[in-house]
This record gives sequence, C-alpha cells and structure tokens, in this order.
Amino acid sequence: MVNFGLQFNQVTMLIILVSRANCQLHKSLDDFFNEQESYNNEMLAEFLNKKTNIEYTEENVMYYLEWYARLGLGQQIHDCIKNHGQCHFDAEL
Repeated sequence: MVNFGLQFNQVTMLIILVSRANCQLHKSLDDFFNEQESYNNEMLAEFLNKKTNIEYTEENVMYYLEWYARLGLGQQIHDCIKNHGQCHFDAEL
C-alpha cells in the first residue's frame, strides 16, 4: 500500500493540462458513458469514430480510457482538497 498526499495547486494544474490536451475526446467520452449502462471496446470505438474525425480501434481506446479514468480520479481528489483542505488515500500499486 502507498499513502498519497497531494496539494491543491498540483492537482488543479494536472487536471487543467489533461483536460486541455483531450478536450474533445473528454466530452465525447462523457457523452458515451452518460448514454451507456454497459459497454465494450468495440462499441466505444464505433461511437468515437462517428463523433470525432479520428479513427479509433478496439485496441487504442484502452489508452484513452486509462487517461479518462485518471482524469476522473484527479477531479475527485481536487474536489476533496477543495472541500476539506486535504486529501489522503491508500492505493495498491
């Protein structure tokens, strides 16, 4: 187990950087997951191909899902720090 302690400004900057880099993709992924109860990589790739001008495959959506999940966790950490002044959690590596 690893204990993490992060500062508000560190998390805020990371969220801004990742969000800006993947702005259209982030919105498309939000749209997809707001419409789905379950999914597979093929469904996600088809949705993104229709929604964007980039070709996605079942294989490469895994990369983007990883960053989408990291952004979601970062947003939760950001909100925790904003609301409580700190955020500490244990994670398995």
